[in-house]
Amino acid sequence: MASEEKTLIVLDTNVLRSTSEGEVTYCSFEFGYAYNRIESFIRENGLSDFVRIAVPRIVIDELGKQKSKRYLADIEALSEIYSRLSLMPHTKPGNVKLPRGDFDCELHIKQLTERYLVEKKIQVIEIPTDDRLKGFFERIIKRAFEIQPPFRASQKYSDVGFKDALMWESLLSFDGVRDFNKVILLTADTGLNNPECKKEFENKIKKYLSIQQSADFVVEELSSDYEEHIRNNQFMIFAQSDYFKSYLQGQLSGKKHVLKRDRRYPISRFEILNPCESVETDEEYIEQEPESEGKIANSTIKVFLKRKKGEPSVIVKARTHVDENRNINRIDFDPELTD
Repeated sequence: MASEEKTLIVLDTNVLRSTSEGEVTYCSFEFGYAYNRIESFIRENGLSDFVRIAVPRIVIDELGKQKSKRYLADIEALSEIYSRLSLMPHTKPGNVKLPRGDFDCELHIKQLTERYLVEKKIQVIEIPTDDRLKGFFERIIKRAFEIQPPFRASQKYSDVGFKDALMWESLLSFDGVRDFNKVILLTADTGLNNPECKKEFENKIKKYLSIQQSADFVVEELSSDYEEHIRNNQFMIFAQSDYFKSYLQGQLSGKKHVLKRDRRYPISRFEILNPCESVETDEEYIEQEPESEGKIANSTIKVFLKRKKGEPSVIVKARTHVDENRNINRIDFDPELTD
């Protein structure tokens, strides 16, 4: 897979649930470990322009419902405890107060959810609301009758998987999927983790689908797909470091002239505009050391010239050759800087 190609990662409910001490939380809305693991990897390796995380609306709504149910269950349990305590001789009425009965927890969770989705810039895969809606549900009904994946039969039921079917049809109907070269579906659900789903997706959407069961497997796949970009990003971080900038400044301090069109212009001072605006492979180094890897950091420097009136400037490009051990071999300047 070419490192500039784009990947969409779709997350299912069972890998997003956030819990506290084993219980669903309702005081906040955030996704759990799987999302945080993948999102951190994308951000830390500079993959945000290539990899996008998406969550179907049906998954978001299911997580919200789970939180609302947990809240109501806690209120009911608290009410029972309150009733028992109120019968004790040392407990006065009003000493223990229950939460307000008119509090709309479902609305509270929806507001938290929307803020979270906007903050994290998560793509939401909606259920179609236009003239495609009729066909959307007709396909789900057909799946249920024929027990087509992600529907599946169990010991008790012959058509388990309605929520999975909603999610699956949402993904198949998502126009934005065509903006990506590859889709990774992260799910622990046996109905979706089915070779028939993969086959159907690739036949209909004409995009490659990878189905994974853990965030670690997704990270491993991204590491392989974007290996070169990740290495370049790591080198970019090095070339933006104080150490690299100090080294570049030290090399500049010994230069006294700019050689341009066979003329030498005296230098007044330097300004490093960007210590590393891009990275490229050092083909010359690899040719000499086939088993090693070399990189070139392209820097932009503003050089001010000595003049009787003012300080005219010229932009100089620097190409710093660095080996895989972060040893700097040489720096080339264009136009050339001389002692």
